[in-house]
Amino acid sequence: MILVAEPSERRATEFAELLTECAELSLTLTQKRQMLEERLEALGGLTHDLEGAVAEAREAIARGREFDSELDALRRLQTRLREELPAKAA
Repeated sequence: MILVAEPSERRATEFAELLTECAELSLTLTQKRQMLEERLEALGGLTHDLEGAVAEAREAIARGREFDSELDALRRLQTRLREELPAKAA
Protein backbone atom coordinates (compact mmCIF):
# COMPACT_ATOMS: atom_id res chain seq x y z
CA MET A 1 0.00 0.00 0.00
CA ILE A 2 1.39 3.42 -0.95
CA LEU A 3 0.83 6.26 1.42
CA VAL A 4 0.28 9.66 -0.11
CA ALA A 5 1.04 12.62 2.09
CA GLU A 6 -1.74 15.01 2.62
CA PRO A 7 -1.12 18.46 1.13
CA SER A 8 -0.84 19.98 4.62
CA GLU A 9 1.66 17.29 5.70
CA ARG A 10 3.68 17.84 2.54
CA ARG A 11 3.70 21.58 3.12
CA ALA A 12 4.76 21.09 6.73
CA THR A 13 7.61 18.84 5.60
CA GLU A 14 8.71 21.32 2.94
CA PHE A 15 8.53 24.14 5.47
CA ALA A 16 10.63 22.15 7.96
CA GLU A 17 13.19 21.42 5.25
CA LEU A 18 13.32 25.10 4.32
CA LEU A 19 13.78 26.07 7.97
CA THR A 20 16.64 23.58 8.27
CA GLU A 21 18.26 24.93 5.11
CA CYS A 22 17.87 28.51 6.38
CA ALA A 23 19.48 27.57 9.69
CA GLU A 24 22.41 25.94 7.89
CA LEU A 25 22.85 28.97 5.63
CA SER A 26 22.68 31.29 8.63
CA LEU A 27 25.40 29.28 10.38
CA THR A 28 27.55 29.32 7.25
CA LEU A 29 27.10 33.07 6.87
CA THR A 30 27.94 33.64 10.54
CA GLN A 31 31.12 31.58 10.18
CA LYS A 32 32.12 33.45 7.03
CA ARG A 33 31.42 36.80 8.69
CA GLN A 34 33.65 35.82 11.63
CA MET A 35 36.37 34.70 9.23
CA LEU A 36 36.14 38.01 7.34
CA GLU A 37 36.28 39.97 10.60
CA GLU A 38 39.43 38.07 11.59
CA ARG A 39 41.00 38.78 8.21
CA LEU A 40 40.05 42.44 8.47
CA GLU A 41 41.67 42.62 11.89
CA ALA A 42 44.81 40.96 10.51
CA LEU A 43 44.85 43.44 7.64
CA GLY A 44 44.59 46.28 10.14
CA GLY A 45 47.69 44.93 11.86
CA LEU A 46 49.49 44.62 8.55
CA THR A 47 48.52 48.16 7.65
CA HIS A 48 49.98 49.38 10.93
CA ASP A 49 53.18 47.39 10.29
CA LEU A 50 53.43 48.79 6.76
CA GLU A 51 52.94 52.34 8.00
CA GLY A 52 55.78 51.78 10.47
CA ALA A 53 58.00 50.34 7.76
CA VAL A 54 57.27 53.29 5.47
CA ALA A 55 58.14 55.73 8.26
CA GLU A 56 61.42 53.89 8.91
CA ALA A 57 62.23 53.90 5.19
CA ARG A 58 61.59 57.64 5.00
CA GLU A 59 63.89 58.20 7.97
CA ALA A 60 66.57 56.05 6.35
CA ILE A 61 66.25 58.01 3.11
CA ALA A 62 66.58 61.29 5.03
CA ARG A 63 69.67 59.96 6.85
CA GLY A 64 71.08 58.81 3.51
CA ARG A 65 70.61 62.27 2.06
CA GLU A 66 72.35 63.81 5.07
CA PHE A 67 75.18 61.31 4.65
CA ASP A 68 75.42 62.17 0.94
CA SER A 69 75.62 65.87 1.78
CA GLU A 70 78.36 65.26 4.34
CA LEU A 71 80.23 63.01 1.92
CA ASP A 72 80.04 65.67 -0.79
CA ALA A 73 81.39 68.25 1.66
CA LEU A 74 84.29 65.93 2.56
CA ARG A 75 85.07 65.35 -1.13
CA ARG A 76 85.11 69.09 -1.76
CA LEU A 77 87.44 69.54 1.22
CA GLN A 78 89.68 66.73 -0.04
CA THR A 79 89.85 68.32 -3.49
CA ARG A 80 90.66 71.72 -2.01
CA LEU A 81 93.38 70.23 0.22
CA ARG A 82 94.93 68.43 -2.74
CA GLU A 83 95.03 71.70 -4.61
CA GLU A 84 96.43 73.72 -1.70
CA LEU A 85 99.06 71.25 -0.42
CA PRO A 86 101.26 71.26 -3.54
CA ALA A 87 101.14 75.06 -3.58
CA LYS A 88 102.23 75.27 0.08
CA ALA A 89 104.96 72.65 -0.39
CA ALA A 90 106.58 74.68 -3.14
